[in-house]
Amino acid sequence: MPPRLQLLLALATCVTALTGCGDLPAAPSPAELRVQAWHADVVPVLQQHCVGCHGGAEPMGSLDLDPFVAAGDPPDEAALRTQAGLAEKLAGHVAGGLMPPPGEVRPDPEAARAFSAWWTKHLEQAWAAAPPDPGRVTMRRLNRYEYRRTVRDLVGVDFPAEEIFPTDDVGYGFDHIGDVLSMPPILFEKYLDAAARIAEEAIWDYDPRTPRRLEAERLRISRGGRAVGERVLMTSDGSVLAPLEIGRGGRYAVRVRAWADLMNETPAWLELGLRGRKLAKHHVFARAREPAVFESILKLTRGPHELAVAFTNDDWDPRNPDPRKRDRNLHIDWIEIQGPLADGRTPLPPAQQRLVPCDPEVGEERSCAQEILRGLLRRAWRRPPTDVELERHVGLVMQAMADGESFRGALRLALQAVLVSPHFLFRVELDERSGPGTRSAPLDEHALASRLAYFLWSSLPDDELAAHADAGTLRTALHDQVTRMLAHPRAAALVENFGAQWLELRRLDTVAPDPGRFDTFDEKLRKSMRRETELVLAALIREDRSILDLIDWPYTYVDPLLARHYGLEGVTGKGFRRVKLTDERRGGLLGHASILTLTSYPTRTSPVQRGKWLMEEILGTPPAPPPPGVGTLETQDPALLKLSLRERLQQHREDPSCAVCHDRMDNLGYGLEAYDPVGRWRRVDGDVEIDASGVLPDGRAFDGPAELRAILRDDPGFPRCFAEKLLTYALGRGLEPYDRPAVLKIVDEARQKGLRFSSFVHAIVASEPFTMRRTSGEPR
Repeated sequence: MPPRLQLLLALATCVTALTGCGDLPAAPSPAELRVQAWHADVVPVLQQHCVGCHGGAEPMGSLDLDPFVAAGDPPDEAALRTQAGLAEKLAGHVAGGLMPPPGEVRPDPEAARAFSAWWTKHLEQAWAAAPPDPGRVTMRRLNRYEYRRTVRDLVGVDFPAEEIFPTDDVGYGFDHIGDVLSMPPILFEKYLDAAARIAEEAIWDYDPRTPRRLEAERLRISRGGRAVGERVLMTSDGSVLAPLEIGRGGRYAVRVRAWADLMNETPAWLELGLRGRKLAKHHVFARAREPAVFESILKLTRGPHELAVAFTNDDWDPRNPDPRKRDRNLHIDWIEIQGPLADGRTPLPPAQQRLVPCDPEVGEERSCAQEILRGLLRRAWRRPPTDVELERHVGLVMQAMADGESFRGALRLALQAVLVSPHFLFRVELDERSGPGTRSAPLDEHALASRLAYFLWSSLPDDELAAHADAGTLRTALHDQVTRMLAHPRAAALVENFGAQWLELRRLDTVAPDPGRFDTFDEKLRKSMRRETELVLAALIREDRSILDLIDWPYTYVDPLLARHYGLEGVTGKGFRRVKLTDERRGGLLGHASILTLTSYPTRTSPVQRGKWLMEEILGTPPAPPPPGVGTLETQDPALLKLSLRERLQQHREDPSCAVCHDRMDNLGYGLEAYDPVGRWRRVDGDVEIDASGVLPDGRAFDGPAELRAILRDDPGFPRCFAEKLLTYALGRGLEPYDRPAVLKIVDEARQKGLRFSSFVHAIVASEPFTMRRTSGEPR
C-alpha cells in the first residue's frame, strides 16, 4: 500500500473512532487568541522599543508603559475604554513611524503593523461591547452667524449680528460649541438693544400694503393755486406741498389723482420734486369727467419730507373763441403714498406678510394677537408654545394696548420679549426619560428638527420640517428631508459656516503679507482667494462629489484677478468662472492661494505651518504643543539664519523632543514649498532652488505637490478626519472616545457610496449621537 494511502486511512480511523490517536486539540477561544496576540505582537514591541524611554522612575513625557508589560495579561475591555486615547496614540504613532523617534531602533514594518492592529481591533471591540452612549450636548446659545440667519428667516430682518455682538468663543475648531459659549452681561445688553431694533424694523406702525392718502385740504399751497371745494386748482405755475413722514427708507409708490383744463389739446405738466430736485414728470390729458391717477416710484429716505407737486406749463389765450380752451389749468384731488416696497413693486416681503397676517377691528384684538403669536412663538422657539406661554404673551399685548399703545406697537413689545427669551437665544433639548435603567433616549422630534436645520442651514426649521415634527413623522422622513435641504439655497451655510471654520478661511481676513515683497496682494485679491475656495466647496456640495476631490480636483474657480495671480491665461470679463487646470501645479485645496497664504508668515513660507494645517484639518492628527522653551526659527543662533529654510528646519529637528512631530509635519509642508507666501508658483526662493520633496515617517516619499496630493488622496485619515469635523459641527460638541464607533460607521457607510458629500451627511443624521442624547449618568 502506498505510504500516502496508509496515512489517509490512519487519519480516517483516528477521526472516526477517536481511539489510539488521542483527542483532537480544541481550537483556542477568542479570549485565548487575544492573550496570545498580546504576548506575540504587543509586549515585545513595548519591551524592545518603548519602555526604555517611557518607563522606569522618570518616564519621558510622564507616559509610563511599564504597567502594560508587568501586568502579564492585556487590559480588559473596560480598561481599554478608559485608556482609549492612549491606545489610539500608541497604534497611530507606531504605525505612522512617529515612534520610536528618529535615531532610535524601530520595529520592522510587519511588527509595527501587528502592534497597531492589536490596539485598533480590540479597542473597537471594547466600544462595541459597551452600552450605547450618544453623549450629551450642553444647552447652547445661538452664535452670531446663527442669530443673524435665524432672525432673517423668522421676521425678514437682516440684522448685522457679526458686526454688533462680541466674537464667539471657539472650541474644537468651531464657534458654536455649547461648552465654550458663554453669556457675558455685555452680550445680554446687546440682545436687548437688538430685540428693540429688530422689532421696530419687523413690525411697522402701519401696513405698507395700505396706501396713506392726503386729501386736498391737507396739502399746503405754495404758490399758483387755491382751494376749490375738495380740490386744489392750479391756475398758474406753482406747486402744492404734501407733508410726508417716512418711517423707513426705501422705494415708495406716490400717486396723484388729477385732471386738466386743456389748451390747444396740449396736456398739463405735473411734476414731482423734493428739495428742488425733480423726481418725476407726467402729462395730464385727463378731463374733469374722467380724472386719472398718476403713479411714480420714488426712493425716499427716512424722516420728514415735503413732496412738491408742481404745475409747470401754465398758458392763457383770452382771444380763443372757445372759452374752454382759453386757459390751461391743473386740478389736484388727492395724493397718496404706499410703501416701502420690498422689490420696487411688492408692498411687503413674504416673511413680514406672514408676521402680521391680520389687522383687527375693534374688539378682535385678542383673537388676532393669539393668531399672530401662536405662529411666531412656534417658529422662534422651534416648538409649539404651551397654552400658558401663549397667553402670557397675548396678555402683554393687551396690557400694552390698555396703556395706550397701538396694536402694532403692542406686537412689537411682544416680539421683543420673544427675541430675548432663553427659548429663542438657546437651543434647548429637554430630557426624554425612557424608563428605569436607561441612560439614553431618542431626541424629541422638535429638537431633532432643530438639530437638522441648524446643522444644514444654521437657521430655524422651515414649515415643511416643522410640520413633520408636529406630526411625529420626521424620523421616518429624515433621508428625504436631508436630500431636500441640501438642495435648498439655505444650505449655503455649510460653505459659509462649516467650510470657513474647518478650513480656517476666517484667518485669511487678518493675514498681512509684507507689502514690500508682495505688492500685488491687496484687499481685492484677498477676497478673490477666499471666494475661490468657497466656490469649490459649494460645487462639491451642489454636485454631490466625492470629498476626495477636495484633495485633487482638476478644476477651480477664478476671476481675472486671481487668474493673473496663478498665471492662467484666457480668463477675461467680470466675475468667477470654472476653469480646467491643464498642468499639475494646481488642483484641490492644496493649490488654493487662500490656504497657502494663511499658512505662511508675512515674509516667508512656513513648511511647519502648512504641515500643521494638513495634520489638523486633512489628516486629523494634530501635533502636540511644542515643549516649553523651544524657540522658533527666528530665535535660533544668528549663524543658522545663513542656511536655507530647509537646512534650518533640519537643525530644528535635531532636538529629539521636536523630531517626533516635526519629522512628519515638516515633510508634509515641504511638498507645498513650490508656492510662495501668497500662493504663487515658484522654482526658486531667492538664490536657492526649490526642493519640494519629502519622506514621511512611514517611508512614503513624494516630490512636489502633485505626488503629495496623491498620497493624501489615498490616506484613510482624510475621510475619517472629515467625518469627525462634520460630526463635531453637526452636534455642537467635541467628540469623545465613545464616539469612535459612530465615526467608523459613518466613514464605512460613506465609502459604500463613493465618499460623496451627501453620504456623510445622511450617515451623520441617521447616527446615534445625532438622533439621541444621554439622559442620565456618566459617560460609558
